[in-house]
Amino acid sequence: MESAPSIWRLAIGAWRDAFGAMRDMPVVFGAAFAAAIVIHVAQGFFGQPSVAYATTLSSEEQVAAFAFALAQTFFLTPVLIAVHRYILLGERTRRYRLNPSDRRFWRFFVFGIVIQLFFVVPTLFALNSSLESGVELAVAVVLFLAAIVAAVRLILFFPAVAVDAAGADWRNALADSRGHAWRIFFTVMVVTLMATVVLMAAAIGLAWISLQFDEIPRAVIVIDAIIEPSIMVATLAANAVAASRLFRFFGMRLVGSAGGWEGLY
Repeated sequence: MESAPSIWRLAIGAWRDAFGAMRDMPVVFGAAFAAAIVIHVAQGFFGQPSVAYATTLSSEEQVAAFAFALAQTFFLTPVLIAVHRYILLGERTRRYRLNPSDRRFWRFFVFGIVIQLFFVVPTLFALNSSLESGVELAVAVVLFLAAIVAAVRLILFFPAVAVDAAGADWRNALADSRGHAWRIFFTVMVVTLMATVVLMAAAIGLAWISLQFDEIPRAVIVIDAIIEPSIMVATLAANAVAASRLFRFFGMRLVGSAGGWEGLY
């Protein structure tokens, strides 16, 4: 079996292929960008931060933030499924299909929420604990690290569901990711770090422009409302590409077909 490329090559290739997916599926990505921008603006309108699980939020704010995260996951599920199928099957999705009655959509969406809930538990624990004692702090850290490990070990489940692989099961995802967790983790981190650098550069640029005026220009406000959710969608797409590539190398049990990869076509 061909060995997986380096983390750096995987990350660069993920962004290259993500832009290729945007070029080849403009309607799907156009709808995803629009949905993300609307949700981002709604968060600002209702006074919700864009970071859903910041430990500075109250319990009530956490519930509201999770509701926005739920909506975001729901509306971005079609584009992420499309990206996985684009990479693994060469399929170009022509329409933005928001179909919650579809089993593939439902499994992908629900599992996306499950992954997010992994991080809600340590966050709520931190909010309801003083974290002044060493024991409470240690428990919070362990819970957060456990959430990261679970998310990393289960990430291969998403491309398996997207292509309707016969072995698409969370237990197979755990089995196939065994021994590859560090590669998966650092690939996702590098892909996300690339986007973070761009986002920080954009934020600094907009802040500098704003300082040239007595009031923040309306154009800066509009651009800011577009940039953050757009980069977020692009980053999710790039990570979906990376997950698909890693699934191609490591997802032997998840494929679940006697014919191997040929069974997916």
